[in-house]
Amino acid sequence: MRKLWKPALFFVLVLLAALLINMPLAHLLGVVRMPDNIRIFQPQGSLISGRIGGIEINQFLLRDLEYEADLSCLLTLGVCYQVLNPYGSLQVRHEPLAGSTELTQVKIEYPLQDLTRMPGVLMQPAGRLQLNLDSVLIVQDKLADLNGTLVWKDAGLAGEDINLGDYEVSVGKAGGRYEFVIDDKDAVLDMAGKASLQADGKYTLDITIRTKSGLEPRIRNALELVARKQGANQYVVRRAGSLDPALLANLMFTYQ
Repeated sequence: MRKLWKPALFFVLVLLAALLINMPLAHLLGVVRMPDNIRIFQPQGSLISGRIGGIEINQFLLRDLEYEADLSCLLTLGVCYQVLNPYGSLQVRHEPLAGSTELTQVKIEYPLQDLTRMPGVLMQPAGRLQLNLDSVLIVQDKLADLNGTLVWKDAGLAGEDINLGDYEVSVGKAGGRYEFVIDDKDAVLDMAGKASLQADGKYTLDITIRTKSGLEPRIRNALELVARKQGANQYVVRRAGSLDPALLANLMFTYQ
């Protein structure tokens, strides 16, 4: 009898693992506590593969996601998925012991009109947001690292027939602070600038915008609402201040 307990235990563990893997995702989400800023809609399938109607993270909604697990990650105590949706794709690796989630190879192009209306913003943006991110690291529900580019394509304003072209923001973390480089991609507005955000919440923003003579009046009027005129065809945006503590609480500036 004593010789049988080890094979029996192994059989039970394999059975439990098989039941867990094949359990419907909707049942698993019912017993797992999700962070307050994440909502999952219409889950279908199991832990191995399936489909999710939508995931909302801080008002950013991704619809119609298909996922498939990379079981080889289990050998390194991680859980990995390839995620696809109509807007693009990304790789996800979650490490339960460290409480960290890393997104890599993020290539998504997202219509801005699908975003929830941004509070406190007088002019709602229109166009498409293209994310080309090398890595996004989330540790204990906080953003710990971010590297890549964000491109505002066909930039415009909601309700206005305006297309200002494409504008790019490169973002990375260095020296315990987040740094941003802003540039246009042969767009209507010749734009260049930079910004930084420090661990104490203090930020700086310095952007120079040059325009061509004969710029459409409604574009010029919109520009003058957010920038200060410094010459006949030049505007500047210079800001310095402190980030809202509620937003700062979602960021991590040092991680080992």
